[in-house]
Amino acid sequence: ETLTELSRVQDLFAGDLISTGTPAGCALAIPSPRKQRIGAALFSEAKRWKVFLGMQAKRPGYLVHGDIVEARISSPDGRIDLGTQRNQVVAE
Repeated sequence: ETLTELSRVQDLFAGDLISTGTPAGCALAIPSPRKQRIGAALFSEAKRWKVFLGMQAKRPGYLVHGDIVEARISSPDGRIDLGTQRNQVVAE
């Protein structure tokens, strides 16, 4: 269904990778409002961003250099199976 919908507005070619979301726990973890207020009272905006991004980089759910991302496209009944695509994450 997603491919049908997307193909109405964009050409799709063999080898195209379509990212439709992230696994649970991979999104940014926003500090609680209380922590944000304390941080705002104690630190400059630049320092708060530095700390925030540093904390995010340490989260184990993020992809890192060398990780393998595997995607498979098939219909629920198995009649259509476009195979599995594996890509290795390369950090620049």
